[in-house]
Amino acid sequence: RPAAGVALPVASASCAPAQGTSSGGAVPFTVTLTKGIAGFGMNLTPDNVVVAIKPGSEAAACGLIQPGDRVLHLNGQAVSVDEPVKSFAIDLADGAAATFSLVRHADADSAGGAAHIPVVDGSPATPPQQPAAPAAAPPPLSADDDLARRLADLKRG
Repeated sequence: RPAAGVALPVASASCAPAQGTSSGGAVPFTVTLTKGIAGFGMNLTPDNVVVAIKPGSEAAACGLIQPGDRVLHLNGQAVSVDEPVKSFAIDLADGAAATFSLVRHADADSAGGAAHIPVVDGSPATPPQQPAAPAAAPPPLSADDDLARRLADLKRG
């Protein structure tokens, strides 16, 4: 780790959007980023969808990657829920260049709604949660129910 106050240079990112669109309004593109001490600067879901771009990171410097984009390949290796980006990226040394193949969906439905995730200070905003409804109290046990429960407990040992 560098000493406090030491500025780390941000390496240049090579961003090359692919031409045209594929079916369903998806726009494929590739980005080559250099791995820094803190990685590439993207927070991803388990299924490799970008949820946040870290300010000052390689991904931010590139300017092409947005929340909702899905990573399909890293250095030509297909990524999935079973083999996410981080399983390949962890083996790359700091300073190594990596090529990400991504796709951006034109509509929120094809991106699973992820295309509209707001980013605040590099972190995705979380929607407000509804309070849980109180659980209904179980009905009182009758004498027969209580006896049956005790018998079952005794049989289990």
